[in-house]
Amino acid sequence: LTYNTLNNTNQNTLSFKYIKTVQELETIVLTSKKPIMIDFWATWCTSCLEFDKITFQDKEVQKKLEKYTLLKVDVT
Repeated sequence: LTYNTLNNTNQNTLSFKYIKTVQELETIVLTSKKPIMIDFWATWCTSCLEFDKITFQDKEVQKKLEKYTLLKVDVT
């Protein structure tokens, strides 16, 4: 599954791989050719929502994160 930070038509939205299990995370860590950034996210987390709506929509942030394997873990 791919998790887009916003459900809109913004073509520059970052795509995060949604991680559901520790095994899935371990596999990605062992096989990724790029550095990994993990976003721990929750529906009740105000800062998480701000990251999604503001930070991850910033074009400079998006450009820098292109170099990373982006993972998202929902800890709701």
